Amino acid sequence: RTARDIVRYDDELKLCVVRMPASSPGEQREQFGVRAIDVLRSDARALMPGEPHVSAGVPDDIAPESITPVGNYAVQISWPNGINQVAPLDVIAGLERVAIDELASSAAAA
Repeated sequence: RTARDIVRYDDELKLCVVRMPASSPGEQREQFGVRAIDVLRSDARALMPGEPHVSAGVPDDIAPESITPVGNYAVQISWPNGINQVAPLDVIAGLERVAIDELASSAAAA
């Protein structure tokens, strides 16, 4: 299992779609969405005192430019504001979740 198939950005849903690895063979993989801005805001890099967070002034509908795996534990995300973030999968999994099935159902009904 690799990070490559765990996190991707879905332009239609406007979400980072997360598909967590199964913890045992045959187990169904959990899938959910997280807002891209929440991923950016989770960036815990050390900042100089008094400096704004890397997400300051960024619109809530920001979309990543690219998402690439970093081993089996994280993804590197390039943002249009010039920030490159290494986001551990356990941090992403702890963010507020949006159920993908609910979004797909409401989109199909529209």
